[in-house]
Amino acid sequence: MKVAASVPDQDLPFLQSLYEWLRRTNGLAVTAEASARHQGAAEIVNIVLSNTIALSSFVVSLRAWLGTRPRKPPITVEVNGVRITVPDGSPESLAVLEKALRAALDDDAE
Repeated sequence: MKVAASVPDQDLPFLQSLYEWLRRTNGLAVTAEASARHQGAAEIVNIVLSNTIALSSFVVSLRAWLGTRPRKPPITVEVNGVRITVPDGSPESLAVLEKALRAALDDDAE
């Protein structure tokens, strides 16, 4: 299952940081899409979640990365055409994201 993460344009430096953080996470396949519009800055981070271990690794890594940010940018994650926004990095918003990703992974497995 392919997941795309993005942030508002003004927060693109945060997305580059997230991309670099996730690249160091074992078990995750991560790529970044950049455009000339933003002078090569990452606009979308793509993450492949092939199983529940990868999904858990992504959520744990996202939680840890957000914990290092003094200002937490809103992150929008898109999976199977559904967008979930994590507005603040709160445990509640991350739980909503994890639940949606698990449901999407279960749907892909069927």
